[in-house]
Amino acid sequence: MKRVIVTGATSFIGSPLVEKLSNSGFYVYAVVRPKSKNINNIKLNSNVEIVECDLNDISKLDTLINEKCDACFHIAWNGTRYPERDDKDIQFKNYCNSIDAYESSKRLGCTAFISTGSQAEYGHCEGIVDDNYPTNPVTEYGKAKLLAHDEIQKRCLKDNIKFGWIRIFSCYGYNDYDNSLVSMCIRKMKTNEDIILTKGIQLWNYVFIDDVINILLELLLNNNYQSETFNVCSNDTRPLKEYVYELKSILASNSNLLFGAKDYNESEGVVSFKPLNQNVSNILHYDNYVSFKEGIDIILKFNGSK
Repeated sequence: MKRVIVTGATSFIGSPLVEKLSNSGFYVYAVVRPKSKNINNIKLNSNVEIVECDLNDISKLDTLINEKCDACFHIAWNGTRYPERDDKDIQFKNYCNSIDAYESSKRLGCTAFISTGSQAEYGHCEGIVDDNYPTNPVTEYGKAKLLAHDEIQKRCLKDNIKFGWIRIFSCYGYNDYDNSLVSMCIRKMKTNEDIILTKGIQLWNYVFIDDVINILLELLLNNNYQSETFNVCSNDTRPLKEYVYELKSILASNSNLLFGAKDYNESEGVVSFKPLNQNVSNILHYDNYVSFKEGIDIILKFNGSK
């Protein structure tokens, strides 16, 4: 049985990834911070082993796992929300921790290192954003992600380790951040509350969590690449307000949508572009995305079962 490591195993992306990998026949070392309050996000079975290790101690990971491993999925990252997102010290520490995670996984014998990046690595974008679009991050979060991408890719090439990096656009799904736009709208629309929003005129792209997890698994299984960066987005780009209107329709809500009552974020401004997922399509041959309505239906069913 192949053994894989998942850092950030209790996170929005990490916990369903652990479940997917373990159900696909992999033995998973699920790395969590000591006494994690989110430990119940992980569905335990005989293929999952919890490893307690703070992200700041990730350089010691190879002393906590006693078996040779095949791959590492590095998901853990601190300070993804504001104001920490623009804290230079926090974000640079994330970069250092990512390098330590890579070196630990190499000492454990991993021949593949797969990690999550972000659209923030591109910075202010216009028009079509394909996998080769120039990177010019404007937030400390985006800058640190790009630094980690460049340095780990260089080390993987030197060490002959497979490198897969996904730049995720707007992911939504079950167990999402409570104050994400989709989560907030669902919560308020259920009780018909007024919702304060930006103008919502910017182009937006939502990709469902299950698609992200499927793509991460495919990055491990696919042998058609050695070192590559992948935009992870759906094929559905449209003005953000159209998503909000569709969500209101799905929920049959009477909420008033107060578009324009909220200012755009000063750091990133109005983000409006159309991402393309050519590498995912051409290299991984993945193209069967969950529609926005299907994704919302899954979330509502999941929330109803809690």
